[in-house]
Amino acid sequence: MTLESVNNEDGRHYVRTWVIVLKIFLGWSEVRTLKWADKWLDGLNEANSLFYNGTPIFYITPLLIPDRLRRRLPRSELAHLNENLLLSIQLNNSFCDRDQGFDWESARTRVQTLLTGYGESLPLSEADCKLWQIQP
Repeated sequence: MTLESVNNEDGRHYVRTWVIVLKIFLGWSEVRTLKWADKWLDGLNEANSLFYNGTPIFYITPLLIPDRLRRRLPRSELAHLNENLLLSIQLNNSFCDRDQGFDWESARTRVQTLLTGYGESLPLSEADCKLWQIQP
């Protein structure tokens, strides 16, 4: 996938947001983010798609949960953690991704604090993601 393969501005906004946020939160390169985002291309290219009912952040919160934590949590608690991650990033502003001055580093710190409560942490680099078994 490339940014140019997305045929509308809202879709390109989602992809640009993912590139920024996944770099800050997981240390992902743009190439890795675009490879991961490829699975969403059909939804991104349908302007009236239900895909857009979710915010850009909604789609990345599952990536922030290490596989070992995902395996040990009951499904209901995992859903609760996903929701808490979304809330801790967005701070009750579901349009935070549209805010040019939004502090993504502070959002990363909030996510890190939340994960610490589960005995986990965000990776320090893209290489650390291998320990999480996060696949693009």
